[in-house]
Amino acid sequence: MSIQRKIIITIAVFLVLDALSVIFIVMPLMKEIDRNSEEIVNQKKNLVALEAEIENLGQFRSIYQELEDILKETDKLFVNADLPIEFVTFLEDRARESGLSIEISPVGSAADKKDLWPSFLSRITIDGFFPKLLGFVEKIENAPYLIEIQNLNLKETGTGQAKEVRGVMTIKAYTK
Repeated sequence: MSIQRKIIITIAVFLVLDALSVIFIVMPLMKEIDRNSEEIVNQKKNLVALEAEIENLGQFRSIYQELEDILKETDKLFVNADLPIEFVTFLEDRARESGLSIEISPVGSAADKKDLWPSFLSRITIDGFFPKLLGFVEKIENAPYLIEIQNLNLKETGTGQAKEVRGVMTIKAYTK
């Protein structure tokens, strides 16, 4: 065998080994690198999305904390439907401050489809002098509750120069 032939055989063997190493070593490595790079890109996208969600969550928490106090104050506007003692006490105290006698009787719930919240009706009978009665009406209009005076009927009951009046009103109080 000649040297040229040995060189050609050696070159051929190395070419075959190179081709086999490319097929069995380099190609799988390239495919793995492609898969890993795609996975890295996907993970970066997920990371960016998670960072955006974390930022949004932080903003939501700060907004919620700001609104939480407002929500607590808003909740105080509604009368407790099961036990409206605070509301009745409020009405009695305002009548006493105004120098009026008061009778409160529940009428029932007011189921109105236009209303956003449930409510109940109360009939209030007030006896006293007219200016004091107007003062009482003004006080309950400025009440810390979400209420609506639906009607007010006045009737003169006293005689003489300082005439007393009897006021009968229906109040709708929104409940929680």
